[in-house]
Amino acid sequence: MQTPLGNTHLGGGHKGYGLAVMVDILCGVLSGGGFGAQLQSGENMSWTMAIDIARFRPIDEFKAMMDEMIRTLHDTPTQPGEAPVRVAGDPEFDTAAIRTEQGIPFQPEQYNAIVAGAERLGVERFI
Repeated sequence: MQTPLGNTHLGGGHKGYGLAVMVDILCGVLSGGGFGAQLQSGENMSWTMAIDIARFRPIDEFKAMMDEMIRTLHDTPTQPGEAPVRVAGDPEFDTAAIRTEQGIPFQPEQYNAIVAGAERLGVERFI
């Protein structure tokens, strides 16, 4: 069972703190851009890392274990009345399904601006 990360009544606050410090080190100290306490409001640093999974293990095995991990996370029991556990990409996947079924919402002004732009450029309207 996956347990909460961070400051809960059962402890574990050090985990969230440790991860936050690690992110600050990788994004700010490593880049030389400064860490959280040195930055002004709205400033931030970033860090990018690329990993060649095939150098660690076969890709198919990695994907199979990732799928199992995601299923396990999704199956994690929650407290009564709480939302189910989600993973990165879940909201976007749900939105894509809704947009595929219901279309992409936008304001009439947006549509009118697109049509006007197309007419100025001589682009044929399909709808």
